[in-house]
Amino acid sequence: MKKFFVGLIFGLLISICNIAYASETIKAILFPVKYTFNGQERALPSNYKTLNIDGDTYVPTRFLVDNMGSNIAYDESDKTINVQFPSFLEVKSDVHSNKENDIFNLFLFSEKASYKKNEFMNIRADLRYKGDSNLALEYSGKFMGFYIEDQKGNRSDLGGTLALFPLTVKPGDEYHRIFPQWLQQQYNFDYHNPDNKINDTRLLPTNLPAGTYKIGVEARYILNHAYQDTKTLRTEIEITIEN
Repeated sequence: MKKFFVGLIFGLLISICNIAYASETIKAILFPVKYTFNGQERALPSNYKTLNIDGDTYVPTRFLVDNMGSNIAYDESDKTINVQFPSFLEVKSDVHSNKENDIFNLFLFSEKASYKKNEFMNIRADLRYKGDSNLALEYSGKFMGFYIEDQKGNRSDLGGTLALFPLTVKPGDEYHRIFPQWLQQQYNFDYHNPDNKINDTRLLPTNLPAGTYKIGVEARYILNHAYQDTKTLRTEIEITIEN
């Protein structure tokens, strides 16, 4: 009888463990799909997977957040995923600057002059064409690009390509760009990556260290490809990151 009870208890324990194990597992199926953001297709990196679980689609959070111009970070201390995104409400800019030449007027706006360390940096740039007739030009990589510069003169941007792209601007044309939050990770990769041990920017902090920085935007274009008449229009603001 004693052996019977021991065997019964052991059997119950196995059953309970199996039930607990089953409740913590799911059946997922790889879901090969394409993604478009505002009509532009974005390829899913090879290290990411899309899953179908009980008819619902599960997408890597970072992939979505990065392609929507937002920011994401994981806090290991309290197991929290922090997502930061711009406000869709009307935002008053406390800090702004602008520069112009005979062709364009470049504006840079920031919601605040000082941001907390984990706060979304709501910064945008506008480029307005001043001419009254069509203008053909070319640009390399990005027509408008942001950069970060610290008090030591260290500067970081998202780089560009050597390829040239044609562009025709028309009277009344305006170009708008939101500050890319992942540029902060690029800065950390460039200047806060001891011994270059980290090769993937996604493994670095998604926010700037406390300090004062210049946030700038450049419009770079070529008016006459034959003579490489490259023009750069630049403006910047100063912001502070608090702990």
